[in-house]
Amino acid sequence: MQRALVAIMAFWTACVTAESVMRQRDSRGPDDSESDILSAVVSLMDVTPQIPDGPVVQQYQKMIEKKKLSAEVERQKTLMGPMLARGDAKKLAKKREMEMLAEVEIKNRLGKRELSMKKKAKVEDQVEAARFQAANARRLERYEKWEHDKVVRNKERLGKLKKHTKGAYDMAKQLFKRKASTKKTAMKSMAEAKASQREELRMGGYLHLKGDQINFKELGSLNDKLAAAMEEPTDVNIRLANEAYTEAAAAVTKEQVGIEEKEAAWKKKDKEEQELKEKKEADLHMKKLDLLAAKIKEEKDQKKQRKQKIEEDAEYNENKEKKKWHEAVQDIKDKRQKMIAAENAQKENFTAELDTKEKAKKKAAPGELYNERDKKYTERSEKYNGAQGGDESTKYIAKRMKMRACEARAHAKMMLDQADNKNAGTQTSATKKSTAAKADAESKKCKADGGFSE
Repeated sequence: MQRALVAIMAFWTACVTAESVMRQRDSRGPDDSESDILSAVVSLMDVTPQIPDGPVVQQYQKMIEKKKLSAEVERQKTLMGPMLARGDAKKLAKKREMEMLAEVEIKNRLGKRELSMKKKAKVEDQVEAARFQAANARRLERYEKWEHDKVVRNKERLGKLKKHTKGAYDMAKQLFKRKASTKKTAMKSMAEAKASQREELRMGGYLHLKGDQINFKELGSLNDKLAAAMEEPTDVNIRLANEAYTEAAAAVTKEQVGIEEKEAAWKKKDKEEQELKEKKEADLHMKKLDLLAAKIKEEKDQKKQRKQKIEEDAEYNENKEKKKWHEAVQDIKDKRQKMIAAENAQKENFTAELDTKEKAKKKAAPGELYNERDKKYTERSEKYNGAQGGDESTKYIAKRMKMRACEARAHAKMMLDQADNKNAGTQTSATKKSTAAKADAESKKCKADGGFSE
């Protein structure tokens, strides 16, 4: 086919050149000879391949075939590229999906394990705190039992010591009461010396009243009467002083009796309150002991139950975790097998589709080749008929090209017949020889019609 194209291009160039030469001759006039035309045609033939299937044409054919092959490769890449890209994208997406599923599963399991560990640690902390509190309560109880008698003995000892040393304590206070002599103490001593000469000048008077006694009415009246009697010791003043003393003594006695009665009532009430308090404390103590014993028993029971539950939960969680891991591994294996099966099926479908197209293309190739060669032979025949009015060189080239096209058609016809026999199942060595002989005869006929020898 490419050889025919090259021959046609050479013939068309020669015709165009001859026409331009004829036009130049017409423009120069009738005196020009035909030698110019001949020289132009000869010069054209020098640069045009004289042999249609020579080395130059073969090199050109190789170049054309390479270009066609490159174009076919590019076309196949363009057609198959998106499909292959989609397959790779699906495969990558499936891989990433599996990785994400595995990562999510691992995170979920780690999170559950961490929560269970935190919960277990919290329970252990609570158990430790309860155990510490119970131990503190037991130690406090033992301490109270051990120290109660000791505290009672210490209180009794301190009370006796206070009672026996009260007089000595008062004496010591009086002995250490005097301070160092200063101007103020000297003035105070002088004032006390003058006051001692006149008792009425003191705050307590002759009776040396102190505290609440100063505000006692009878004692104040007695102090005044004594001061009057000391200043003017008349019978009247002495009698009044005696009467005031009698009244003051009666008032002081009455006041003292009331105080003693109140003190006795207070002591009785304090004693009753103390006994009631001790009784309540004893009852509360016994209740606390009973409650502590019940709590210890309950704690022991809870500890035993908790230990048993922890062991059961640990065994259950271990079995559950093993089952989950087994299921997860099996799930991943199943998904991987499904993915591999889907990929294999897709590859098989794609390969089958390619094989089908290739078989169809291969099956239709002989017919297409024959149609192409027949069309080319028709074109070469038309070119040959059109070249009958030209020169000898053009006629020779056209006749040679027609003969080549006829041989190519005969060869294509042989390949078509053999393909039809093969498809029909009647292909044998005899049919092959007959079709080859028929093609050889047709080729010889083409050469004979063209006037070429074998």
